[in-house]
Amino acid sequence: MNVSQPSILHALIFCCITHLCFSQTNEIDSLQNLLETANDTTRVNTLKELGRKFRFQNKEMAIKYGLQSLEEAKEINFTLGEIKALYDIGLTYGMTGDYATSLGYFNKAQSLALEHGNFQIVLDTYNSLGIVYKRIGDYPTSQSYYLKSIKLIDSLNLGLDVSPIYVNLGVLHYQMGQDKQAVDNFEKALELVPESNREEREHFVLVNLAVLDYQNGDYEVALNKFLKAVPYSKERNDNISLCTKYSNIGSCYFNLGQWA
Repeated sequence: MNVSQPSILHALIFCCITHLCFSQTNEIDSLQNLLETANDTTRVNTLKELGRKFRFQNKEMAIKYGLQSLEEAKEINFTLGEIKALYDIGLTYGMTGDYATSLGYFNKAQSLALEHGNFQIVLDTYNSLGIVYKRIGDYPTSQSYYLKSIKLIDSLNLGLDVSPIYVNLGVLHYQMGQDKQAVDNFEKALELVPESNREEREHFVLVNLAVLDYQNGDYEVALNKFLKAVPYSKERNDNISLCTKYSNIGSCYFNLGQWA
């Protein structure tokens, strides 16, 4: 009997991580009730938030609320609301696989944010553009946006946590088949992570390094890292993450011939 080798579930981590929760419907109801009496900037922000809540349930509704938020922000000259609406619409298109449209909205958000000196949103767009270009396979452009983020943070002395950017660079180098550069960037992320985020970032890096070890055939090393990562997901009741880890652990045992 031929038994095929199980493929590992890639657990590569990106900066944008979303958790769906059962309270989503109640939150949408509350926001829709608030919309009936809200006006001006509160109404724009409420529309934007509704777009976010619908993002993983109904793309059409998410876009509808996002565009409504954008138009009403323009009507009352609420520039920050306009920038955030453009960015959020870009996220919705990107997260639902329409990368070409998402790029257009990210670029508009970035241009307006630069014009008004909102460097936090400029950084958000750089990061999102890096992710989108990575997903469409344009790795050099993706890398350029991640590096722009680091350069902007350094040049303005913003004092922001750059470790997620190095994690993303590590993922990018992994996908380019550049394992050494991937490891270097993961290690750089750990050097720079602030203490307040250390446990989370160490976990992300550990899982990514485990994937690299597995792909290189170091199944025992990968297994130990995946096992170390399990308690983090258990403590947070993150069953989706646990499912992936257990599957990967099973794949490691399979390759080690430890059938039980």
